[in-house]
Order: sequence, then structure tokens, then C-alpha cells
Amino acid sequence: NKCGIPSRHVGQSLIRRRPASTSASSNSPVAPPPTAAATPPPQPVIKKQEQVNNNNLLFTVGAPFVLFSVLAMWVVSNAMEGRIKEMETSKGKVSKSLRQVAVEAEHEDMMERLNKIVDQDFDNTKRIKRPHEILEERRLEREKRNAWHRRLYRSIMGEGNSSQP
Repeated sequence: NKCGIPSRHVGQSLIRRRPASTSASSNSPVAPPPTAAATPPPQPVIKKQEQVNNNNLLFTVGAPFVLFSVLAMWVVSNAMEGRIKEMETSKGKVSKSLRQVAVEAEHEDMMERLNKIVDQDFDNTKRIKRPHEILEERRLEREKRNAWHRRLYRSIMGEGNSSQP
């Protein structure tokens, strides 16, 4: 069988029934099952306490619902207000204060200056020279600059070639 019931039980009720007692001394006689037409279904009994709670139904159910509705409306309106403000700002429809205009103008000016520096092949990887290296370079440049003057001066004056007593 597909449902796992042995074939000898197919067609029989699976509910076990208590066998009818054969002895006459049994205290509990077997009563026939009640018929549906004989007894009407029982009506629910409404207690007085439940009637009192129905009066408070406005406060127990209605107040939280109203509170939830008002808060949900407030949250949605705030979210939409922020979104609309962002859209207007991105499209340039929002007027700006004088301070904001001044700050943006200063920002644009600084960006132009930085772009000029970048356009001049600004090399950020160059090594920064130490002060003693700078001084050494200046000394060497000074010596190179003055060397031909000294030679010219010596050749004109003849200080270097003549021997004095």
C-alpha cells in the first residue's frame, strides 16, 4: 500500500474501539452516539468581564493603531523631504547663502591654482635637500662663477706669473 498501512487493515477504521462489555455487572452502560439533529450546538456564553473589556477596545487596539499611522506618516514625509531636497540641490534649484557662494568661489580659485601647479609637471617624488647640501651647492656655484674672474684678474695684473723679491 502507498500510505504504509498493511493490506489487511485497508478499509477498516484505524481507531480502536473499546469492545462491548459482555458482563451485566458493568457500571458504565454503553450509550449510543448522539445524533446531530437531536441536540443543537451550545451557544457561547459572554461573561460580564469580557463586555467590560470591549469598552476599552478603543484604548487597547485603536490608540496603538492611530499612533502607528501618525508615526509612519511622519517618517515617510521626512524621508521624502530629504530626497526631494537632494534632487533639487543636484539640479541647482536650491538658492545658496552668501557664505556658501563665497566658500565655493574660494574653493574653485584654489582648485585652479592647484591645477596650474599640476600642469607644470609637479614632481612629488623629488628628494628634499638638506640645509648643508644647499649651502654646499651655493659654494660650488660661487666658485665656478668667480673662477674665470680670478684668472682674468691674474692674467691682467700678472700676480701669479711674476716673482717678487
